[in-house]
Formats: sequence, C-alpha cells, structure tokens
Amino acid sequence: MKTIWTHNHFNLGDNLLFLHLLRSIAKSHPDHWFVHFCAGCHADALRDMTRDIPNILIDTFDMRSLWDNVKDVSIDTWKNAGAGNGKLGFWERSQFRWDFSNFYLEHHAWTARRMGFKSPFVIKEHLLFDYPGLENKGDYVFDFLIINSEPCSGQFGPMKQHGSGYLDELILDLAKRHSVITTSKVGNLPCTRAPFVANLSVTEIGQMSSRCQHHLMVASGPMWPTINTHNNHNRSGRMRIALLDNGEQLNLPEIHQCATVDEARQLLCREGLL
Repeated sequence: MKTIWTHNHFNLGDNLLFLHLLRSIAKSHPDHWFVHFCAGCHADALRDMTRDIPNILIDTFDMRSLWDNVKDVSIDTWKNAGAGNGKLGFWERSQFRWDFSNFYLEHHAWTARRMGFKSPFVIKEHLLFDYPGLENKGDYVFDFLIINSEPCSGQFGPMKQHGSGYLDELILDLAKRHSVITTSKVGNLPCTRAPFVANLSVTEIGQMSSRCQHHLMVASGPMWPTINTHNNHNRSGRMRIALLDNGEQLNLPEIHQCATVDEARQLLCREGLL
C-alpha cells in the first residue's frame, strides 16, 4: 500500500478542517495509508474524528525519528502553506482569502491535487462535518450551547486576551431565561444556572450541538464540529450565531455571523431570546 504523509503545525481548527477532507479521500482510496502529523495536544481530537477509518493514522511531531524521516516528502496542509523566504503563501495569494467557504473549496482542491487526488468537495455544503461521532443521539437538553473558548488565531479580537470573560455578561443574561451550557467556565457563575463543559472533547461538543436549540459560538477549534450535517437545517425558532471579526465571511448555511457582542445581543433581542 502506498503511504501519503501530511502535516499541519498550526491550531486545532486548521487540522480539523483538513481531516474532514482526508476522511473523504481515505474512504475512497482504501489501498492507501494516510499518516497525518500534528502537535501532540491535538492528536486525541483528530483520532476521535478518524476512528472509523482504518487507513488514517494520526502521529505527532514528538515522534522525532519518524517525522525527521518523512518531513521532506510530507505535504503541508496549512491554509497558507508555501509562505516564507519572501514568498506569499496559498492563503495570501487567493482571491477568496476572506471568503471561508469558497477559500476552503479552493484550498481542498489544491491540497488534494498535491496528494495525487481530486477533491470530492465542490459545493459549500460539502464542508459540513459528517463523521459518526456527531450523530444526533436524543432530544434537546439545553436551550443554548455557547462556545466561549478563546480562539488562538485572532478570529475574534475581543477574546485575544485569554481569560478575559468577554462573553460572561451576555451568558449571564441568557441564563436568566434559558438553560445554557458553555465550553469554558463563566466567571463564578454557579453550575446550576449555566453548567459549563469541563471535560467534553470537540467531537462530544459537536454531538451535543444537535441537542441544543440555539448556538452562540466564537469562531475557534471547538466550533467546527458543530458545523455538521445534523445542524444544517433551519428548525423552527432556531438561532445559530458565529462571532468573528477578522474580516472573514463564513458564508455557511443557517449561520448568522456577528462581528461584535452588541450585534449578537441585538439579534437575540429581535428574535425574542433576550
């Protein structure tokens, strides 16, 4: 069997987005091994995402002897691969760099070609995550899932300073009327008012998203598995908000994008949720 080596030195979200593509390619090419290298802190999340596909292996850069042997032939799957030494990377050269959906369709096509394949993703709906761990396993258990984990790539400026508690006031207001679950602790808020997700993996967050009526999400790694096929429809009275202010437009189905917490608050008020 031929082995394809890939890697991504960057954050969880970067790796998750590539693994979605890799899953599809690996399922269509069972005669290949696919070995992907990432930072050790991301390995468990990526293994959760690929457990059902036996020809994908997740390794880490800590495996120095193996990584050193293959790094010259491994394909860099970072969105701005090729940057450095005065050269612009792929993202910097792209006309779609601020259009998430069209950019990743373009980037996946480029990445797949470098791997020797054709990308199976041709419309933005193909970007929706769809692996088994995300399957809906019950009715709603919370009114709101709030992804208040701080982003690591500057996606939402007010939360660049980790531990700022920037969304705490809005979460407290929502908790007065709704059951709320969050991905990070909210100040000194008692768990009886707004439980927080202490030990859920990103896959479990994605699965939980199908059991929460509304979503308020900072664009960060834990958000991506909630962008899945189970959530790709407009349930009656449902609101899904993504907070992103770096100039990028998600252009994904059934998601309202807000650049400020005040904008999100106004939208929630208009919908009668605050």
